[in-house]
Amino acid sequence: MKNTLTVLLVFFLTACQSNSSKESQIHEKLLGFKTKIFADLGDEKYNKYEKKADKGNVKIKYIHDIIYVSYYAELNACGEYQGNIDVKNDSIILELNLVSDEVCTSLRIDRITFLIDNPDEKNKIIVKK
Repeated sequence: MKNTLTVLLVFFLTACQSNSSKESQIHEKLLGFKTKIFADLGDEKYNKYEKKADKGNVKIKYIHDIIYVSYYAELNACGEYQGNIDVKNDSIILELNLVSDEVCTSLRIDRITFLIDNPDEKNKIIVKK
């Protein structure tokens, strides 16, 4: 019984540490990230937003020293996602990572939004990964 508790405790602590290390790897210039569900597969408006997601258009606004980036994406309906960025010279690569273990066969359309620190207030090349 004591060995079982020890094994469970070690497993729990290891799992907690790996989750916190993922969060600590978020790029320092990423000020905010959010997803908003617009339509689930089967909804009337799904096709409308699916077309927007398929076009791959990225809306970019420069607001003083912040870059606002937004686009539509077709995602797993049961998944939870985390955003991150990679900065290389004058390029910013947007990353959208599935962080949950739960997935399903259904889809949804989300609007993905990034807020990025831009202290030099220069235009950047924005790329979706």
